[in-house]
Amino acid sequence: LDTQSLQEVYAEHRRWLKFVSWWRKCKGDPPVQQWCLKLPWHARSLGALLKEYPDARIVHTHRAFQDVIASWCSLVEAQHRRFFDDVDREAIGRQQLESFALTLKRANSFRDKHPEVEQ
Repeated sequence: LDTQSLQEVYAEHRRWLKFVSWWRKCKGDPPVQQWCLKLPWHARSLGALLKEYPDARIVHTHRAFQDVIASWCSLVEAQHRRFFDDVDREAIGRQQLESFALTLKRANSFRDKHPEVEQ
């Protein structure tokens, strides 16, 4: 996935958000005025995200790895345990550190290449 364009994924994502909005309206719930997509992996594909959502506002929070990585790895471990009998916590730690580093690298690279995006 790290080498593929996610443009089609975000197009499908947009269709699902429209569906959810329509469903809320059908139920009589108030319409969604603004979506808040709180997933750090969006930072890996900001170009694709902004092509599909050109009016999006990106809020990039910064927290020290040591403040979040243990909790994040615990979440990943819990998900692994749902599907696998043997879970290697050290491997999870290494993989997640590499993954976080790649995400931060891609987000920073995008920001450097696109100064027109408000910071």
